[in-house]
Amino acid sequence: MNRIFQSIVAFFVFLLLSFGAVAQQIQETNLVVPTQMTSASGDILGSGESDAGNIYYGATPSNLRAGSPVIVFIHGYSSRASTWWEGNDMYSKAYADGYRTAFVSVHPDKNMWENGQLFNNMLGTITNRFGVNKVVVVAHSKGGLDTDAALVHYGATNKVERAITLSSPHNGTPLADLAQSGWVSWLSGVFGQVNDATNCMQTGYASYFRTQTANNSNYSNAKFRTVGAWGYGGILWVPGVYLSWNGGGSSTGGNDGVVPYYSTKRPNSITLLSGNGNSTTNLDHSEVHEGRYMWATVKNNLPYSLSKVGAKPIDNEPTTNPTAVVESRVQILSSEKTSRNFMVEVGVTETMLDIHHLTANEEFVIIAPNGNKINPTTLRTSEKAGDMLGGFATTLKIENPQVGTYSIESKSAFVALVTANEGVTLRMTSDLNDKKYYYNVGEAINLNISLLNEQGINTQGTKVTGVMTLTSNDVKSQKAVVLEFNQSSQNNGQFKATVNKTLPEGVYSVAIQAENGNFSKSLVTSIAVVDGVLHTLGNNDVKDPIKENSVESIKLMPSFPNPFNTQTTISFELKNSSAAMLTIYDAVGRVVETVDLSSYGVGTHQYTWNVNQARVKTGLYIAEIRNGKERVTQTMIYSK
Repeated sequence: MNRIFQSIVAFFVFLLLSFGAVAQQIQETNLVVPTQMTSASGDILGSGESDAGNIYYGATPSNLRAGSPVIVFIHGYSSRASTWWEGNDMYSKAYADGYRTAFVSVHPDKNMWENGQLFNNMLGTITNRFGVNKVVVVAHSKGGLDTDAALVHYGATNKVERAITLSSPHNGTPLADLAQSGWVSWLSGVFGQVNDATNCMQTGYASYFRTQTANNSNYSNAKFRTVGAWGYGGILWVPGVYLSWNGGGSSTGGNDGVVPYYSTKRPNSITLLSGNGNSTTNLDHSEVHEGRYMWATVKNNLPYSLSKVGAKPIDNEPTTNPTAVVESRVQILSSEKTSRNFMVEVGVTETMLDIHHLTANEEFVIIAPNGNKINPTTLRTSEKAGDMLGGFATTLKIENPQVGTYSIESKSAFVALVTANEGVTLRMTSDLNDKKYYYNVGEAINLNISLLNEQGINTQGTKVTGVMTLTSNDVKSQKAVVLEFNQSSQNNGQFKATVNKTLPEGVYSVAIQAENGNFSKSLVTSIAVVDGVLHTLGNNDVKDPIKENSVESIKLMPSFPNPFNTQTTISFELKNSSAAMLTIYDAVGRVVETVDLSSYGVGTHQYTWNVNQARVKTGLYIAEIRNGKERVTQTMIYSK
């Protein structure tokens, strides 16, 4: 009976989503020939402006090939159709070789469900326009996920002969995990990077999407060919280094500065070219969708020329779960109009800082452990960021750094990724493996952290803390679970946390910090908790936080104000006289303040948290009230 109810709910959710997508008005525009178009310089993620629902038809070539396929191009995250002709010669290459083309704009910040339904409808319009039964789709970045949803979940396989994806995150990307993490989401939200698109590109969400897609009856009818790249550099250098320490290193094919190569390989599809070491794919995330680099590959994979490609199916390759083992050698900092500290370990000869900030031409002051201001090498200054953190990006390099604690000082908000060529690495494993991609509601979650320490750095006294945060677009309403890591009795750098609480369905960001006086490392990933109803996974806005944030002995009401800049009032109700404790944690589970509530007694009470501005930094904080084994939490944002 429960399964029947879930199926009915899923059906009505499907109808609601379908209605919303169908209601999207489709506009059609004819493009002039490429030589008559005004060339504009596009950035890696396009303009970010939405013209969703627009179809742009390429001019009909004078050398049109009889019977040649129509090629439909779909863009990626935070982009639009013009990314194929602004600063890109893909349109002109296809036109010159005699192919009819159409370029579509879907929502730059929506998930694959909404865009997939819209794209399916647009494909119907396109096939009718050209009088063809099927087209070939070429998709860049997240456009590959939108295409997957259109074909498999919305039935567009009868309109698409095959799809060629270029650096599409079929298995998600750790950069989306980072953008959605409670660690930096309060700030990346200001940068405009917390939305349905980054939510669905989290590795945990992608794992769930892959399992749901593989179980769909249309799955075997969707024909995909995939291309991945590995040549990150320039503005994507440090994000590329970050990804290399999150499974996107050379041994797995590398990464293009936004998407790991392994993630570009869709199961049950054909992998074109190869990753690390292949000169053809020595490209970054933007270059991989440009005609000068990829048109030859696209052209050789159109239906008329199948014999030209010696493609290798990936069916015979073992299917791997990218969230099963996660590693990181990165420190993650987020701040608003203040400073943050980072640590350099023994043996490090080079440290890179990739700083994302809200305003252009921001100056950053770096103070060394000896108290002196230093002048690091500037690799880029205030370039428009080309990854999922957003804002402007400044990259600095410190060569032969001192061992110890540095600080970054700024007058505006920033997120920084600090990477080093040596040092301690964190490795996280869990119950997930290559056959288990997500947790079911009510299932215990076991998280294991290992310290990988090739340099022999002293890790005695290491404290590991962490938080699981239910991701949503309303950061201040996110639910959070504080992780309590216990060290192995062998004291061998192994730590474990178990979550036995029944968590609501959704995608959870996992943010973990490990540190002692000799090193400091951060790790971010995501995990899906599933209750069987397909489309609700990305709809996690809290509708009734008061009702949902209560247990038998405690009720915790929303704090006010939230966000706050000096103080906030936490309201709660104690339903019995047992001793209770209020604990305030930072975004990675470090204790900031504790308050003994044993004298408060039964009834409704308030506690006003006056922030010690000298000790507490801006960011996301978690208030937890614990009464015996029962606990309730809420998130708060402190902004100076």
